[in-house]
Amino acid sequence: GACGSKQDFGSLQTAVSTRIQRRLSQECLHEVHAANGSMIHAFLLKHCRPWLVWWWELEEPARTGCLARLVASNAFSHFVSLIICFNAFIVAVRLNYQVQGVKVPQTWRELEQATLVVFVVEVVLKLCVHRLYFFINPETLWNLFDFALALIALFQLVVIRIMLTQPPAARVAYLRILRALRLVRVLRGLRMFSVFDELRLLLKCVVGSMITLFWSCFMLAFTMFFFSVLLLTTMAQFGPKKGMMASFGSQDLVDNFGSVEQSMLSLFVAVTGGADWKEFFDVLPEVHSKFLFMLFIFFFHITILNVLTGLYVDNAMKHARPERQSQAKELAVQRVADYRDLDEFCRKRCVISEGSVMDRDTFRAACADHKFVAYLATFGINASNPDELFSCLQDLGISLTLHGLVEGLLKLRDPATNYDVERAAQGTRTLLNRRNLGSPPDGPRTPSSHRMRPGSPTDVPRTAPSDRMQLGSPTDVP
Repeated sequence: GACGSKQDFGSLQTAVSTRIQRRLSQECLHEVHAANGSMIHAFLLKHCRPWLVWWWELEEPARTGCLARLVASNAFSHFVSLIICFNAFIVAVRLNYQVQGVKVPQTWRELEQATLVVFVVEVVLKLCVHRLYFFINPETLWNLFDFALALIALFQLVVIRIMLTQPPAARVAYLRILRALRLVRVLRGLRMFSVFDELRLLLKCVVGSMITLFWSCFMLAFTMFFFSVLLLTTMAQFGPKKGMMASFGSQDLVDNFGSVEQSMLSLFVAVTGGADWKEFFDVLPEVHSKFLFMLFIFFFHITILNVLTGLYVDNAMKHARPERQSQAKELAVQRVADYRDLDEFCRKRCVISEGSVMDRDTFRAACADHKFVAYLATFGINASNPDELFSCLQDLGISLTLHGLVEGLLKLRDPATNYDVERAAQGTRTLLNRRNLGSPPDGPRTPSSHRMRPGSPTDVPRTAPSDRMQLGSPTDVP
């Protein structure tokens, strides 16, 4: 404060913070160099980190124009979805012809080439709209996938045109290339996940469950290995000592439980519906092995399956949470719908005429309508006390026209946040500070004769002369 004005102090604080950041960055670089013993990590942190930060902070500006509206329209997305479905149908028809050994008609070939052209045109239109932001916007992964498919489709069309100009003996190499490119046609069906939000959500849950799938397979394999070892150990201990499997006189036992891996396969088939578990139960010779087999069936169906199902459901619920952009879009749509519904209801009930300002008596008369009060209750607004609700609307500082009334009621509907609590606390502190300083708060001014000044006799309540305490009396205490 002694250095000068607030501006000088702010510039000094900025300079100090900048020096601290530079010092910390230098210390971090030295620590990395000391820990790894090379300058590669330090070089990456010093030179590549700013570029990475710049890359992630890039934000695409709003696109306007007829072409931008066309690409962002729902009709364009639905048209592309129909083309994807039609392309999948064409792939199925061509495969049926190839499996049956029949030559594919020329019509289906031309239709497939037409769908490839549509895919290429779609990517070109998006590139014209987004330009280089096509590769760094929120849809980067799907855009790269579409771009790769478009390049493959364009390359396929070029190979087909070149092959048609070659003699039949020289087309063998081109046919091999086309066979390899036809495997990519199956991936075009994944583009439907980028169009429909529900399919994208399902794909997100499936991809997010891959780690859970890995550990689930490990748990299943370990459980089957454990019980297979127990079964074979039991049969080896309680069965014949010489030629254990052959001595039981059952070839089915040897086929199903002849080794640890064969026992694991039999247990897997028994619990997954590949065969009835009663067949394996009848094959087992001893009571002990049958008891272990029944224990495995019970443990697997009651414990393992329920636990794995719970893990998958919990993991899917975590990944099924909508993204912030989707939440913002849904919230905006819901707010607009609520505003239209409340505005239409107020117009139908003639709560307030167009262009007029509502006063307290008019609002009290509107709240006398039970339907109006019940309709506000559906929005979470309690109108049982009209005067208190009207005072809250006035405190919002908006003109209570029809538009202002609807907007104010919707604002009161929203739940209070920490920001609202902090604002209320700040207002309370401001009033207390003004009262302590002797200045009256904002509001109706009192007459000058009734204002209290610090140290004036009006700061304490007046008492009768007979009730006043005399100095030095026993009652002269604080």
